[in-house]
Amino acid sequence: PSPGHTTLSQLGGNWAVDSFFDITFRIDFVGAPGGALAGRSGSTTGTVRFSTAPGGCVHTPVSCDDQNPCTTDRCNPVPGACEHLPVVCDDGNQCTADSCDPATGACKFVPTLGAPCNDGDACTQDDRCVFNPLGSIICQGAPVNCDDLDPCTFDSCNPLTGLCVHVPNTCDDSNACTQDACNPVTGACEHRPIPVLEPDPIKFSNQITIVWSPTLDATHWNTYRGTIPQKHMGSRRPGSVYDQACFESDDSGANGPTIAIDATNPPLGTAFYYLVSGENACGESIIGQPSAPPGAIIPNTLPCPTPP
Repeated sequence: PSPGHTTLSQLGGNWAVDSFFDITFRIDFVGAPGGALAGRSGSTTGTVRFSTAPGGCVHTPVSCDDQNPCTTDRCNPVPGACEHLPVVCDDGNQCTADSCDPATGACKFVPTLGAPCNDGDACTQDDRCVFNPLGSIICQGAPVNCDDLDPCTFDSCNPLTGLCVHVPNTCDDSNACTQDACNPVTGACEHRPIPVLEPDPIKFSNQITIVWSPTLDATHWNTYRGTIPQKHMGSRRPGSVYDQACFESDDSGANGPTIAIDATNPPLGTAFYYLVSGENACGESIIGQPSAPPGAIIPNTLPCPTPP
């Protein structure tokens, strides 16, 4: 048979409990030596029944309803006290006023159009609550204007500090033979070839030897020779007055990089003229300039081979 039994009876909103359980036991004993029961032993058994009082126990739940729909009510089972926890109505949007409707207990999120806010972007200013095209209210600021009115800088806002950064446009084309610059009027990059310097002056150390000082930007120098007719250079007009050709490319004569030797005599009644250019990996310098017009250069129609 079952050692116990419980019957629950509902009484309105409460429950009546009629319950009992039996405990069967046995006790063994042995007399203590030297005592009054020394040498004696035995055992005893019995059953004890525990039951509820007549009519059963009644357990009535504690009512913690505070009649406020904006609280969550409960009884804390540890201390047995009521707790009334406020309903949390935070939608995580700084552009709404969040509250609980005391009439219904429902959360309300009212847009706060035009209210100051923080969009979390250091590169915006005057942040306000506005409606986006989808009809949602958001925090939005106007971008910081970092234009320094210099077309030769790249202007931006540092998103970590909110400070303006103006990086110069170097216009570097990675070509060592051009001088790169940004036009301050248009902002366009300009890459001007770096001219190789012309050796100047050239002179005769004797009747057949031409010498000149080295130019720092050249790796080698070329010598050109032309003729001066009996009636001088102007007699060749309307054609070109110059007829020079390559005489020595680099140091092909093996008489020194800044020396050219010409033992040839010009035809009777004429003379030779000599011009020298400097050359490097970027190209060759001009070979000379005429006395007129100012700024003109002598055409080099038969350049020396590069490399020689």
